[in-house]
Amino acid sequence: MAWVIDDVSMPKDGRMSVAPQYCGALGKRANCQAAVSVHAASDSALPFAVEVVPAEDWAADSHRRTRTLIPPEITHREKWRPALDLLDSLVDWGMTPLVVADAAYGTNAHLRAALSKRGLTYVQSIRSDVSAHPFDT
Repeated sequence: MAWVIDDVSMPKDGRMSVAPQYCGALGKRANCQAAVSVHAASDSALPFAVEVVPAEDWAADSHRRTRTLIPPEITHREKWRPALDLLDSLVDWGMTPLVVADAAYGTNAHLRAALSKRGLTYVQSIRSDVSAHPFDT
């Protein structure tokens, strides 16, 4: 079994709980919500954990936050941070399989270093223009 880090964007109308950002479902910038997920993958995929990630400009808009009842502790964070939090929760359950991610996560040196620090084995795609060196180099 492997854990797959990914994110999903959900196109939406309106402006109260959405913001213009890259929407993978549409392949362009559009109004959407984004969520980071960790799935268990073997012969099939089973979602283990999901966290909605508010867009930066939306998270800073107190009027929209109040109208949509979003608590103040929910803030914008880079997608790799909630992914790491979700993995930490799963490790607390006593599971430590291989972690797999695409280049959107694999090019992030902070995430790779955090996975190594936690002793998690991972395979992540990186773009051809990315150089990989020890984090403290």
